[in-house]
Amino acid sequence: MGVVGSEKNDKSAKKRFEKKLICDKINRILPEGSRIRNIRFVLGNVDRTRSRCSSRKRNHGVSRQPVSRPIPDDVLNVVEQMVEPVSDPGLRDALKKLYLKHLEKRDGS
Repeated sequence: MGVVGSEKNDKSAKKRFEKKLICDKINRILPEGSRIRNIRFVLGNVDRTRSRCSSRKRNHGVSRQPVSRPIPDDVLNVVEQMVEPVSDPGLRDALKKLYLKHLEKRDGS
């Protein structure tokens, strides 16, 4: 039994280490003052999981209506330049969305 528990702890430690490496790599390309503290991976149908999570928020009265404001071209250009070095298209899009969301929250507060 002790060996199985030890293997589980080793796998858990390895996952935490790998998540930290990914966060560190992403944080290196983010602008000053922006950083990722944690990453959560979801297996399966992401759309279904996302819709389940958002329906839970609505049921608890947490849901907010998004305010749609046009994003200035100069901001979009800066974001495009920031993510240009990222070769993976999915990661590049995710970083772009993350940074735009950060700007929206920062400017909305």
